[in-house]
Amino acid sequence: AVSMNNLVSDWGLSSGTSMATPHVVAAAAVLWAAAPELDADGVEQRMKDTALDLGEAGFDSAFGAGRIDALRAVLPD
Repeated sequence: AVSMNNLVSDWGLSSGTSMATPHVVAAAAVLWAAAPELDADGVEQRMKDTALDLGEAGFDSAFGAGRIDALRAVLPD
């Protein structure tokens, strides 16, 4: 038997690369599974090309390339 409690007080707010890394890796894995012909550079470029730009146009120090859009990354152009 497994018992699991998930209370609002169990959650905390964090930010930064440590919080983003699992999401980026998961999106990259989904993309690579959908497009196995891509190499690592191709996966990275596709993720950048399909990211939602959140700050200044293009890469910026606050948002990098933007927010990953995993669905858009796997859909054909």
